[in-house]
Amino acid sequence: MTKKAQVHALASMPRPEVALREAAEALAAICAMIDAGEADPRSATVKALFDVAKGGLAISVDGAIDFKRGLDQEEAKAVAALSFWKARKQMIVAMRDAFDEKLISTMTENPDVPYRGSLEEFAVRTNPPAVELAWGDARLTEKLIDDHGICLAYVRPKVSYEIDKVAVAADLKKGVELPWAKLRQGKRVETK
Repeated sequence: MTKKAQVHALASMPRPEVALREAAEALAAICAMIDAGEADPRSATVKALFDVAKGGLAISVDGAIDFKRGLDQEEAKAVAALSFWKARKQMIVAMRDAFDEKLISTMTENPDVPYRGSLEEFAVRTNPPAVELAWGDARLTEKLIDDHGICLAYVRPKVSYEIDKVAVAADLKKGVELPWAKLRQGKRVETK
């Protein structure tokens, strides 16, 4: 999907008719006036304003819920699309490799035939040698080094550090001061 199509898809999703913030602020202002004694809650005018503001907020909330659900659905579609295209790429690479293998076999068995098209031609070339490891593409571990008797002259050490966030969080909750870390309490919106 092009960037323009993505923007169009998001723009065409349902939106609240009254902005949620404006509707909430309008209702909060009426409530604040009533609480401060500036408006009589028994007044027909105040009741009507309150009902209109409450109705506007309900419409905005419904629209916002629809919009959020739409975003959640779009995210799920994007995740599925990524999975699909990853699998598709693997299939295409496998097809290309099989095609190349058959073509090389044919050209090797019949080397005297000119493999020329109207503009280009095929030719078999030898790639530079590549190292193929007994354990394939698996990440090198101490166990693999020991199991295969690999001399350390052939190993480049790669140091990697990772913070144990569970331990850090536990200490911060106990009151241990860590100047380089703090607990952050996030928020999320749920639809009930």
